[in-house]
Amino acid sequence: MASSFPFFFLCALLSISAALAQTSFRPKALVLPVTKDSSTLQYLTRINQRTPLVPVSLTVDLGGQFLWVDCDQGYVTSTYRPARCGSAQCHLAGSGSCGTCNSAPRPGCNNNTCGLFPDNTITNTATSGDLGSDVVSVQSTDGKNPGRVVSQSNFLFVCGSTFLLEGLASGVKGMAGLGRTRISLPSQFAAAYSFPRKFAICLSSSTRASGVAFFGNGPYVLLPNVDASTSLIYTPLIINPVSTAAVYSEGEASSDYFIGVKSIKIREKVVPINTNLLSINKTDGYGGTKISTVNPYTVLQTSIYNALVKAFVNELSGVPRVASVAPFGACFSSKNIGSTRVGPAVPQIDLVLQSESVYWRIFGANSMVQVSDDVLCLGFVDGGANPRTSIVIGGYQIEDNLLQFDLATSRLVRGPLAPVSLTLDLGGQFIWVDCEKGYVSSTYRPARCRSAQCNLAGSTACVVSTNTCGLAPDNSIIRTATFGDLGSDIVAFQSTDGKNPGRVVSQPNFLFVCSPTFLLEGLAAGVKGMAGLGRKKISIPSQLSAYFSFPKKFAICLSSSTSASGVVLFGNGPYVFLPNVDASTSLIYTPLFINPVSTASAYSEGDASSEYFIRVKSIKINEKFVPLNANLLSINKTDGYGGTKISTVNPFTVLESSIYNAVVKAFVNELSGIPRVASVAPFGACFSSKNIGSTRVGPAVPQIDLVLQSASVYWRIFGANSMVQVSNDVLCLGFVDGGANPRTSIVIGGHQIEDNLLQFDLATSRLGFSSSLLFRQTTCANFNFTSNA
Repeated sequence: MASSFPFFFLCALLSISAALAQTSFRPKALVLPVTKDSSTLQYLTRINQRTPLVPVSLTVDLGGQFLWVDCDQGYVTSTYRPARCGSAQCHLAGSGSCGTCNSAPRPGCNNNTCGLFPDNTITNTATSGDLGSDVVSVQSTDGKNPGRVVSQSNFLFVCGSTFLLEGLASGVKGMAGLGRTRISLPSQFAAAYSFPRKFAICLSSSTRASGVAFFGNGPYVLLPNVDASTSLIYTPLIINPVSTAAVYSEGEASSDYFIGVKSIKIREKVVPINTNLLSINKTDGYGGTKISTVNPYTVLQTSIYNALVKAFVNELSGVPRVASVAPFGACFSSKNIGSTRVGPAVPQIDLVLQSESVYWRIFGANSMVQVSDDVLCLGFVDGGANPRTSIVIGGYQIEDNLLQFDLATSRLVRGPLAPVSLTLDLGGQFIWVDCEKGYVSSTYRPARCRSAQCNLAGSTACVVSTNTCGLAPDNSIIRTATFGDLGSDIVAFQSTDGKNPGRVVSQPNFLFVCSPTFLLEGLAAGVKGMAGLGRKKISIPSQLSAYFSFPKKFAICLSSSTSASGVVLFGNGPYVFLPNVDASTSLIYTPLFINPVSTASAYSEGDASSEYFIRVKSIKINEKFVPLNANLLSINKTDGYGGTKISTVNPFTVLESSIYNAVVKAFVNELSGIPRVASVAPFGACFSSKNIGSTRVGPAVPQIDLVLQSASVYWRIFGANSMVQVSNDVLCLGFVDGGANPRTSIVIGGHQIEDNLLQFDLATSRLGFSSSLLFRQTTCANFNFTSNA
């Protein structure tokens, strides 16, 4: 968010065309017209919805949670689909309710449908409504010119009742929510078309011309060829931990956009106000500053209002005051006020943000309202002594300013980010961190019992004394679990285009579990917890894909060197390693399987495993089958024993005893010309390295093939991944005996993964794996990655 001044322009000057012919393509950005209603001063937009498409007029609610539309009257469509209880749509929307309807089925009245609470934020009225989806059609843009019209077939919205339209502008059928939820317009557009979670609004001050809302990246070019995005000033967006909606559940954060105003100046002089009112109370959510399109003018808590008016009047002492005109308290004779290109010649008002040099300057065009030919009033309103929010920046103060809301890079932290070293657990359920020692943060938030966060995490445990839900953090190295509180805090990651490092981005509400210090036993020195990449909804891949709206996909490439870094990449490829090798172009795919019984140290009955299993049907060495009990290779659906999983916590591949013995015997037979030497724990088959040659994929030993869904699909393990150099003269086969009755028959360990790229596509439930990158004269250590977070 930023003021675009000193460049002054009219938001009404952007050209938006009528619908163009639609063809299939992926837009870079979308655009909606925004008009100002002269009677209500509401800002309105229009979308095309339903089948056949119908233009739908909506009041724009910047902080609104979602799109809601009156379905009681005139909602006719062939493509409406109710969101069934327990569906992915309901989870995405955070709905915990399930409703029935006694009338004939129609949009807004269906059985087994989850619901939300559409909220008329003009009248502060809410009711219950069904969640559903339908076609929405919007115009695309390149930021300068209008483009093709594109349609989204499954756009989620909530059906409201006709009475909820009371107080909205004539002809309006609902409200368009642009807020901080996963089903707001910006979030759904970004997810559907894979552009950044970013949008901009530019409200016109004229009731006869349209402003605009952009969804996606800039530029934002306004006639006559002014790119407003080049003059932006940035300030953090802040989350109010307590919802500001008319109806909400305990633990819900606000979907409104808050910024940190530290002080107010008029003509460079600080206005004396109670600065405690400028902070958000973390307990009840009162205070702070938010931006609103449903408030026509900026609303101030009474003491702030009085101080502002007094200071403004003092600075304008040479201009006669006249009788107040409601809702304003300070009005002046316009005959004595000059004019400038930025409006009436009155003292500028500065909202000072994160530092003295960063401020939002309000000139006369946005501070003064022409209520008659001869009267100008200061366009601020008294909000009472104890309002929900101390400062609400209203629409009039926003007009003809470009405001860009960048949800992906919102910097919400006031304290410093601390680097946290974690052990990578490929199948781990979530991040857990030691919170007993040295965890200092001003942005940590506990997850309250029965909150949406607890439901997402699948937690049913509640610590009554603190009203915090919990999970069981699991040290999968030593197979120990304990109880820990679920909470959230800011996490920063580096972005990438798959080839080059990008900006560091922050996720403000990243869920993790606090553990006691004793759970660190067995982890590497300096490590503070474990990073879970597993199948759960609060694992790192799941949270990042949900927050940044990219595919539920990630890749790992582990370095074989202890002096160089490998990489974990979240989102789509390419995955380019120096010198310009795109490893994603050589992937072989095999299905990922779910073990129906959890493999965690602590779990509830019915929990499935969060680990990644693949189906190994047989094993070959030098193209010869190894004789083994094939029943061990399947997962027992009753107890979850057997099968093959991939692990980063096991340093070497672990095999059930009979499989291990058969593999060692076959391998030794194929390497019969090489002298064996004494075993070196934990390995059973070791050889003199003096008699083993070298290739570009490691020692010249028999290749081992894990045969997957067919004889032609196999994971080939070359010498670099099968042999371990335990001393200058000794190489050992890097497989370990796991005993006669292990939980999993084959655990493919870290050494066998190194310098191979593994891509986990959770949306399609498949694993992509490369041959050793050594074949392509690169390694996992050659990704262009920097860790300057």
